[in-house]
Amino acid sequence: MTNIINNIINKDTGQYITTLVVSLYACFCLYQFYLYDKDIKWINTLFTTVLVYLTIHLYFVEKIELKIHHILFIFVIIWYLLCPDIGTVIKNELYIFALAEISNIFLSIRNLIREPSVVQFVSIPAFIQPINDGLFAIIFFYTRIYLYFKYIITNQDLFENIIKYNKFFMCDKIVIAIIFGLFILNLYWFGLILSSIIKLLKIDNLVVKQLTNKDDTLFFLKIEEIRTSFKMAHHQ
Repeated sequence: MTNIINNIINKDTGQYITTLVVSLYACFCLYQFYLYDKDIKWINTLFTTVLVYLTIHLYFVEKIELKIHHILFIFVIIWYLLCPDIGTVIKNELYIFALAEISNIFLSIRNLIREPSVVQFVSIPAFIQPINDGLFAIIFFYTRIYLYFKYIITNQDLFENIIKYNKFFMCDKIVIAIIFGLFILNLYWFGLILSSIIKLLKIDNLVVKQLTNKDDTLFFLKIEEIRTSFKMAHHQ
């Protein structure tokens, strides 16, 4: 058992597991936030935890868009913690920000069940992947696109409060710009999610066509071509 665990745990799986734990803790904090009549201390505790996580994780991520996301979010969290008076005023908006962590649960599971070191030792039912991917796409869109646009991007009161409670020169304008920047990143990532779904649907269509096609060689060449392009897009 010890050898199996040692083989499974590596740099990548360690990051996925850590992200999963932080995301589950975020759900716990959000639950406590509502359980105790929107007590802002739970949001503050969550953001402090996320700040530590993002700061450490920043040194491990390789994708440039993730580095940009982490740096922007770190700036916003530090600004928020240094302007504590704004917390009770925008607690509902902070809740929407924190809800984005829920999608990371399914992203972490998605990465783990596709990790070769995990697949080698853990038997994962085939139906788990499409269900998890579907939940990830739906929750990502709902929390990071729909709710973010409805309650953050179009919320003029939020921007006025950021300006009102800001304590540092020009930081209010920087924070507002970052809010829009994070939304653009979310749109970009959702576009990648849709692209991967379309590629998987192409594979399904080829499988259906093969039922009436006897040219197995051509079929598998097409499958391999799509899979290769999908893997390249996934790792970019």
